[in-house]
Amino acid sequence: MADFQDLLNEAESRSDDIMADDMTIARFRIVVKNPTQFQQFIDCLSASESLTSSATIVLQASNQPVIGSSLLDDQRPKPSVTAAATYARFICAINFQQIADIAKSSGIYSIGLQIVPIAPALLNSARVEYCLHLQLRVFANGEVTSFHVLSVPLNNCHPLRLDGLGRISDTIEAALDVIVPRWQNLVLAIIIEREGTAAQEARTGLCNALIGRFETVLKPGFLKVCCVARQLDSLMQNFFNEILGGDEMYTKLTALVAYVSRQRALLSTMKTEAPSFGDNQWRSIASVIIWFRRYIVSIREHLKIHQATCSPHNMWWIRVVLAARVCQEVVPILHEMSNFSTMTLYPGDAVVKLRAFLVDWFSISGSLESNESPVTTVPTRPDNNSSVISKDGKYLVSNNGVFAALEDLGSIIADMLRAAKNKDESTQSMFKSALDEIAASVVDLVAGLTSIKVGMDGISATLSDLPAVLPQGLVKMRGRQFAKTVVPHMERLRLAGWTGQEIEWIEQEFQDLHGAYFRETSLKLALESCANRSSFDNSWSCLQGRFTHLRHFCEMMATAYPVSGTWHDINNVSVSGIGSLAIASPITQLPENLETDVSDLSVQAVLQANQFRRLQAVRLHMQ
Repeated sequence: MADFQDLLNEAESRSDDIMADDMTIARFRIVVKNPTQFQQFIDCLSASESLTSSATIVLQASNQPVIGSSLLDDQRPKPSVTAAATYARFICAINFQQIADIAKSSGIYSIGLQIVPIAPALLNSARVEYCLHLQLRVFANGEVTSFHVLSVPLNNCHPLRLDGLGRISDTIEAALDVIVPRWQNLVLAIIIEREGTAAQEARTGLCNALIGRFETVLKPGFLKVCCVARQLDSLMQNFFNEILGGDEMYTKLTALVAYVSRQRALLSTMKTEAPSFGDNQWRSIASVIIWFRRYIVSIREHLKIHQATCSPHNMWWIRVVLAARVCQEVVPILHEMSNFSTMTLYPGDAVVKLRAFLVDWFSISGSLESNESPVTTVPTRPDNNSSVISKDGKYLVSNNGVFAALEDLGSIIADMLRAAKNKDESTQSMFKSALDEIAASVVDLVAGLTSIKVGMDGISATLSDLPAVLPQGLVKMRGRQFAKTVVPHMERLRLAGWTGQEIEWIEQEFQDLHGAYFRETSLKLALESCANRSSFDNSWSCLQGRFTHLRHFCEMMATAYPVSGTWHDINNVSVSGIGSLAIASPITQLPENLETDVSDLSVQAVLQANQFRRLQAVRLHMQ
């Protein structure tokens, strides 16, 4: 705590009138002598993700050289590592204080456990290091949102061994004890998020084991939820990386979009506008390739007539059309999972149906259960002419099955396949290689869907106790159904500061909402016009500020839904007023061994800098 100003008078600390517990309250405060420079450091750290680079940039900005200055490089001021580390600790401490205030204001909240790679896999995916992100999920500013608390590296902790599991859970609990005291009484749900790849199946055991540890300390009635939407999103990103062949395919796609955008006569004839990229993530690419699939005939004819240099070869079109077709099945499922709908709570059926669709389409064979043996002992990517096997060795697809599935995409694709198959030996070799890559991407997608299903099965299905949280869903429930969802959380509500009368008002307002729904035509029409995809804030705005206790209860329950709100870039929040930020709640020094069990300060500071403005912009709920 050397970087923080100690407000405790040592003479007073020896007084018998001073209780030990009171010594920690408002003991330390942060004194930022240069708020502007501190804000610049936060912005630079968020962008550069480097303490040293951020310190250098801020130092250069604050020490502008005089015109004509002849200072040598070794005479210029150097960034202070100590000062950078001090600012990094200030960022973490300020964020932790704000997270503590948000948690206290929210009353009841949920916890997110997210397993992610520290860096993307490059040549050897087996050497990728993973970490566990601990998140606090609260209802803030009209939506469910997650705030990062800390990261725990997993590779050196042996998470599947008893000592490794204990170390991870002890680290998490120690941090929660300091930042959000009484969390054991107030946590509603644990949301598990992991990458949707078969390689992460081993990490599922860690999540289940951690949930088991939490189960011993949390109040009864807490929920265990698997965030399938994130896993499916990650799985589709991997699928795109495989099937589109990396940078070459993406470069060709961007060039083709740029060319078509300039062909005003063509676009006018097709009665459409050219698509645009938001970024290089699969969802943005998906909207573009779906557009190309729809207008493939017109575009190819135009390219042929004008002999455009950006005209792709046939295998490029085959890959793009296949990826677009798969996207048309996946995107609606993800949309349904990303709101407060029934599919969000019970996504298993959608995953199973999607997997069954692909298995049937490509005639994929192999194990459909995680405990069955691999389908064969040959290498994952065999150099033969018959089949390709998934990375986990559980699924197999033949080249004939892939060829037949591609023919299902329509006559134009079938003609491309036959043309490529009947050309010279060099073209046939390229065709065979492309076919193997397509087969690998599809069979790995199926294996990933199985991995997602296995992860869901490993988490108890207790979500039937979670009520609807949107008013258009509440009006379809009976009073006794709603009461059954409130009862398990009564103790948690009382510990969060709700009185018995306020809890009773929740159920009374539920009944009043039903009465208003049947009595007021305008209210009924407004709610019926709201779909399940409507945001929480938009749906409740139909009630014009009525039923406040019921809404607040639903806000807290909504944190158990595996959805996340929109990330906002708050540009108008300043820290100029935190020059003397007093720590009002008892955030004390973390245990000495905690810093050795979490990712180093530079990693923590970057993650906290990324959410600094967003945390400062949160409007606390008035109790």
